[in-house]
Amino acid sequence: MLTKLRNFDFRPLSSPDLTYSTRTHIPNERKLQFLAAILHYNFHVASVIRYCGNNYTNSHINVPYLVSKLQHIVPSSILTYIQRALTVGPPSFINGHNPRSTFLEYQKYGNHSTINQNPKLVAKAIIKEDKYNFFIPLPSWMTKNLYHMHLSLEGLVIKPGKTDRLVFDATFKIHPL
Repeated sequence: MLTKLRNFDFRPLSSPDLTYSTRTHIPNERKLQFLAAILHYNFHVASVIRYCGNNYTNSHINVPYLVSKLQHIVPSSILTYIQRALTVGPPSFINGHNPRSTFLEYQKYGNHSTINQNPKLVAKAIIKEDKYNFFIPLPSWMTKNLYHMHLSLEGLVIKPGKTDRLVFDATFKIHPL
């Protein structure tokens, strides 16, 4: 893939996709663009996110205006975190360690059962996530090559009368303490 995608043009990822509202699937071209970008940036996801910009980085938000509107509603301690998240990115501090063995355990464990039980609903939810730039479509074999990553289980929340939502479960523990 390194040889095949060495000169593949992934520049469209940094421009808004004006066809997103009519999309019924994730185009293969887009998947290859993301793969080429990941390979170009030496498997560093944060660099790809910064390159893409747009909704991936909240670059469309007027942060000073938003802060001015929230300053009389939100406590200043929380407003500081909001401003940092929208300009630098969260989190400001992490105290933890996730060994490679834990990463591999989560990868082997897989997602919540709602994912495998509802492939059509999951595909629809993933297309929606991609439409709004909340998702980076990559082949599953890339997982083992991405560093500085944590796996959280995915699930599908299905509530009658509401839109199905793809969620990640950061609270799940394979081995509860």
